[in-house]
Amino acid sequence: MLDFDANLLLLFNQSDFDHVKGKLEEIGYENVFRLEIFDAPSFPKYLIKNRINYIFTSIERLDDHAFIDSVKEVKSRGFRIPLVFLNEDFDMKVFRSVNSLPLADMISFDFREEDLIKSLSFLNYKKYNFTLGELKRKFIFIKKKKLVVKVSVGDIQCIKIEGKYLELYTRDDIFLVRSTLQNMLIDLPIEFIKVHQSYVVNIEKVDSFNPEENVININRMAIPISRKLKKVFLSKYYMP
Repeated sequence: MLDFDANLLLLFNQSDFDHVKGKLEEIGYENVFRLEIFDAPSFPKYLIKNRINYIFTSIERLDDHAFIDSVKEVKSRGFRIPLVFLNEDFDMKVFRSVNSLPLADMISFDFREEDLIKSLSFLNYKKYNFTLGELKRKFIFIKKKKLVVKVSVGDIQCIKIEGKYLELYTRDDIFLVRSTLQNMLIDLPIEFIKVHQSYVVNIEKVDSFNPEENVININRMAIPISRKLKKVFLSKYYMP
């Protein structure tokens, strides 16, 4: 569903602004804003004051460090505003750049209503899960021999079920935890995804994926991925 009460900021030159504004109005959006001049120091205040819900801009803004930094500053104040980048076409380099931003997507200048629905739904999903991920714990304490060791969640590369225990693999160590995988996943951020009945991987630690052998490679580990979860993995992360 599209939220027609949302405030949309369009950062374009006049002709592109008129084009995008017209298409948005055809779909049903009326609360469309435009800044005549982008001013980095005042930009965060403008976004918050006008309660901007989405920013639409051209793909060239990806290389505007002042713009990206301004959006990050708004985020640091507790406001998350998704970015929608528009262009005639997109190559792999652009895709990777957009995908590196936590709340961003891209659509064509000649987008249709279904394209907008798909993009905004995707961004809302990312925004919701990103917020949940931030609420997850950042570290855990695990007993190892006579000590209780602090382990950063971000250092965990993968988790393997081993009987009644879980094996947590970091680059330099393996920790044994008495827990179920389901209970462990509740406390972990969204970067941890299940790829097999017995394995969970931290997607940020994945080095490569062999679709023919159904194996994910992390460091020197070869982790199996089930056929069922392989489809989910490919649909989310693979760009042919």
